[in-house]
Amino acid sequence: MGTSINQRSPATPNWHAVATAYNSSEISIPRVVQELWRAATNQPTGNLASDLGAPIIAQCLAITLDAPSREEALYSASRVVALSGQASLAADIAQRAVAQSFRPGEDRASAFTQYLFAEASGYLVSRDLPGYVGVSERLHTVSDAIAFKNEIRQQIINTVRTVPTPADVANQPSTWREHVDHLVTRLMQRG
Repeated sequence: MGTSINQRSPATPNWHAVATAYNSSEISIPRVVQELWRAATNQPTGNLASDLGAPIIAQCLAITLDAPSREEALYSASRVVALSGQASLAADIAQRAVAQSFRPGEDRASAFTQYLFAEASGYLVSRDLPGYVGVSERLHTVSDAIAFKNEIRQQIINTVRTVPTPADVANQPSTWREHVDHLVTRLMQRG
């Protein structure tokens, strides 16, 4: 039987600011997102924002755009990641974004990017949030924590949606990296 390990966020000043946001209901959701991404990009190791800009993530986007179905996209993305030897948290998150990008009426490139950042944020929040349930002013119950996490997710999607996806982003790794950097900068701005 396997065990699960909760990898908490590092004890840095930026993550302490996020903890303050988890504790205080006076801090707005846009400000929580701002502090979350500031912390995620300013830690000793594991810069998730940088990892999301990797060429393998751009390949997952390209697969999403070219695949005729969700199933084929998922198969191709998991195959490309496995064969590349670049399995990572960011690649796992990208594969989740591939699955979510096939919603009727949505532009796949925009949807992929929205869900990529929403899933990444969900991961970051989930590392620490359980420790605040029942002991913080903001998160009295598990239901409060779920609602809070959903508000953060929706804020991320709304913010990412405002940034147009460049036309050649899936085929140019440097353009993808620039787009990710632009999105992270936008998320770190006060909303």
